[in-house]
Amino acid sequence: MLKNFINVIFLCTDYKLLEIFIIGLIGAVPMAFVSLNVIVWLKESGIEIALITLFTFARLPTSLRFIWSPFIDNYTPRFPAKFGHRKKWFILCTLITSILIFITSTISPQNFLKIVFILCILITFVSSIYDINFDAYRIEIFEPEKQAMGAAAAVLGYRAGIIILNFGGLSIISHTNNWSVTIKVIALFFVIAVFVLVVLVQDGEGPDDFQKAAHSSLVEIIYTPFQDFFRKKHAFLILTAIILYKCGESISTVIILPYYLDIGFSKSQISDTIRMCGFSSSILGVCLGAFIMYILGPLRGLIFSGLAQLWMIFALIWLQNHSMEMSALRLVVTTENISEGIASVALMSYLSTICNKKYLASQYALLISASGIFGNTISAYSGKLVEMLNWDGFFTFAVIISLPSLIVLIYLDSKKLPF
Repeated sequence: MLKNFINVIFLCTDYKLLEIFIIGLIGAVPMAFVSLNVIVWLKESGIEIALITLFTFARLPTSLRFIWSPFIDNYTPRFPAKFGHRKKWFILCTLITSILIFITSTISPQNFLKIVFILCILITFVSSIYDINFDAYRIEIFEPEKQAMGAAAAVLGYRAGIIILNFGGLSIISHTNNWSVTIKVIALFFVIAVFVLVVLVQDGEGPDDFQKAAHSSLVEIIYTPFQDFFRKKHAFLILTAIILYKCGESISTVIILPYYLDIGFSKSQISDTIRMCGFSSSILGVCLGAFIMYILGPLRGLIFSGLAQLWMIFALIWLQNHSMEMSALRLVVTTENISEGIASVALMSYLSTICNKKYLASQYALLISASGIFGNTISAYSGKLVEMLNWDGFFTFAVIISLPSLIVLIYLDSKKLPF
């Protein structure tokens, strides 16, 4: 165990982890902008709440990215010529995002709400292209035994990016009281990010290395990557496990803040607890996730993280009997963030190991999209389930729907699969 721990510490000195952290940080900002800053902007502009909630559909491209991932994997932008395939896409997406956000800053949502909505869709679409290349690049540059560390660096980068934009964006608007200026500053962030990517990313493959699209038929580009995955032994069982993996966690976390309020905690108590325990426990969860995956391997690490998600749901049930106890709330918030960090690293690491490197972007996009189906669809009905079942029944249901994935994963582990 001590030797494994020392090995993990040694792996943390790899420069590529810093590279992945920074690329992930930049990649998190567009979605955070659409999910938080735009929503607050619309609310303060007097837009009706019913219209604001429709902006959640602007995030749909992130769930559909497997559709265009084969084209992204097979086509290399001509500009700039001296960079490799992935680096070209990173730079191009970041430049386009900067332009789109700048255009957004010049528009009044009261008068041009539809245009703001279209711009948000375009921003998330470009963001999905960035993520397709980021996920593929992360897997390409790390050896199999280092995939967990790469996934951990990516998750930390994403969380850092979200925190920077959330606190930075809200801090700027609180000082300037001018959304146009605030959004222009966010656009400037991406201009700076372009220079960071030029210096940081080491992707230096020649301009012709990824020109596969020119020599392949449309059927080969779209169909072959998915055909290759489904040729794997137990491919449908693997896909089923991935789809069901975050069921219980997704329907629970989407309703967690109303739950805290409903059992008696105040907004200030919840806010203070999240501020005090949230980020530090998230970092701990990510680090634990990387260590667990390194020790147990991809499949058994995923099983362990599934059990951690179950433990989080049990903690929420336990909290009902300890409402108004701040120490209990701190314990549950910490448990929630640790389990979420472990689960995120475990899932990314596992998916990284089962993708064919020849079709990385396409296969990973398919699998990560599948894992988010419940988070983007069924979890929307969590409120209705609470009304029907009450809190105890709801969390019991969350436990029950978490079990099929664990059963499938344990079965796959018993088959001694090579991934």
